[in-house]
Amino acid sequence: MDWIDKAIRDLCELPDRSSPEDDQEAIVATPGEIRAAIEANMPAGVTCLQRKAIDGLLALAGATFFALDDSEESSDGKVLIEQQHMSEMSAALDALDELPDDQPGYVMNETAKAAWALRDLTPNAG
Repeated sequence: MDWIDKAIRDLCELPDRSSPEDDQEAIVATPGEIRAAIEANMPAGVTCLQRKAIDGLLALAGATFFALDDSEESSDGKVLIEQQHMSEMSAALDALDELPDDQPGYVMNETAKAAWALRDLTPNAG
C-alpha cells in the first residue's frame, strides 16, 4: 500500500461520516481533512516543486468544493457559481500554471503540470 492509498484509507475512516445514499463510493471530507490525510501520509523528502504542486491542487480542490457547495442548478440544466468562487478557482489554476512545463514533447495544462511535478510521488498515476 503506497502513501496515497493510506491517505485515502484515512479519509474513508473519518468518524461520523457516511457516503451519500446515491453514491456509496463517495468520500465526504472537508478540504482541511483532505490536507491532513495527505500530510500525515506523505513520504519524507518532498521537494519544493512537489509541495507547490500539492498546495496548488489542494487550493483548487478547496475552491471547487466551496464553489459547488454554494452553487445552484438552473431550470435549463446550467449550474450557477458565484463570481467570488470562480475567481478563487481561477487563482488556484493560475498558481498551477506557474509550475514548470518541462515534460519533453508535451504542451501541458495546469493539472498536467501538477501531475508531472508529482510523478515521483505518484508513479502509478495515469
